[in-house]
Amino acid sequence: MKKSAILLIFLLLAVPVSACMLIRSDSWRIAPDEQHYALIHYKEGSERMLIALDSTAPPGEAAWIFPVPAQPSSVQVDIAKGFPLFEGRNVMKDARGSMTGTAVIGLATQVYIIPIAIIFIRGQFGALSKQFSAVGSVVGDDLVTHQYVEKEGVTAELVTAKDASVLTAALAEHGVILPTQANDILQEYVDKEYSFVIATVKNSGEERKRGRIISLYLTFPTEKIYYPLRVTAGLASAPVVNNVYVVGHVSPSVAALGSAARVEYYNSNNGGRLTIRSPATLERLFEGLTMTPATFRPYYGPSYQEEQTGFSVTTDYTAIRIKAEPSKVTQDLWITSRTPLKVTFARAYNDYPFVVGLLIILLASILASMAAASLVFHDNVPRLRWFALLGVANLATLMGFVIAAILFNIHTRFLAVPLAETKYVKFIFTFSGVFVALMIVLGWGLPLLLT
Repeated sequence: MKKSAILLIFLLLAVPVSACMLIRSDSWRIAPDEQHYALIHYKEGSERMLIALDSTAPPGEAAWIFPVPAQPSSVQVDIAKGFPLFEGRNVMKDARGSMTGTAVIGLATQVYIIPIAIIFIRGQFGALSKQFSAVGSVVGDDLVTHQYVEKEGVTAELVTAKDASVLTAALAEHGVILPTQANDILQEYVDKEYSFVIATVKNSGEERKRGRIISLYLTFPTEKIYYPLRVTAGLASAPVVNNVYVVGHVSPSVAALGSAARVEYYNSNNGGRLTIRSPATLERLFEGLTMTPATFRPYYGPSYQEEQTGFSVTTDYTAIRIKAEPSKVTQDLWITSRTPLKVTFARAYNDYPFVVGLLIILLASILASMAAASLVFHDNVPRLRWFALLGVANLATLMGFVIAAILFNIHTRFLAVPLAETKYVKFIFTFSGVFVALMIVLGWGLPLLLT
């Protein structure tokens, strides 16, 4: 009965929890369908991380262990109230919509496609946004406690260990008996001289009584952004969902996880609003960003909570969601602060849709004119640079292109070997066919690269 009740909490209330959370049933283990939530703000070699803890777990029924890739002297640990909510526009989705819109407009320049283009235009300019909410004292020769924090009924200890067995023994003192495979996994971190944060529920703090989320707050130096996946997967018997939000547009190393990892980028451009709404207690997490006072009603579990006073931050961010089989997770998540090239392109498209769209249609028109000339006049040595200039006339629709071709007398002036007979019809149809093909690739093929 006890086991079923705990599973019901996770499956129905969907309260955010952190890596790596263990619950007590017949033994200590990670709960199936568990959701982990973390927010990271990385700046100038320093990582500030907020990890949501399960505020509903009763004393003695939940514990967390979190490896940190830094020496304990450079790590700061604290307990904080609440966890931010996120809103914004999906950068890649907006760019895909803009590409399709550009393609439709480009197709409309061919005049005869206008009726079809109108049908597509009506379907393209719908809602393109996506919103969502997420919620040193020496103990012994082999184990050292460097920091101890107790707030809101939760305790957090920063420790180092010379051996994994010492670490598991320390957890046992908290009533946490880890699975047998835990020693090998934790030993990997011990060998790398990682520090560890151990958090446990001690009593029913005021915030926990009110059903609000309690979070673990960490700061530590690191060359790359870090989030522990290995320890979570190693102790789980089923996939665990990790939701990691990083301030800014970053490049996570998730290629090895394949479809088990999904990375999405959000920003406040293109007329949209991206806001991270946060309780006032989390201001230090967003140090260096502009914060505006705000009130909001956070969504935790099955319903909205009472209104809170806090602040909002308008900034770009990256949302990383990983749900992988434990056997496929062989390393932690490392993230570089570099913005991916495709995201830079998508942002430029979203920021300047008219300019970028016009340039793309112009480039497609030039390429189509040169390709048509090469296909139709290949025996007459076409002067491609002149045909490239002719392609610009397509911006005035296909009719403008036809008029320009006739006025410039392309059969004599644009060919090294002039033609006695004209091939206007063949050239125009070839040009239009190539241009339409390019627009289709742009509008419905290229966006697949921005997934």
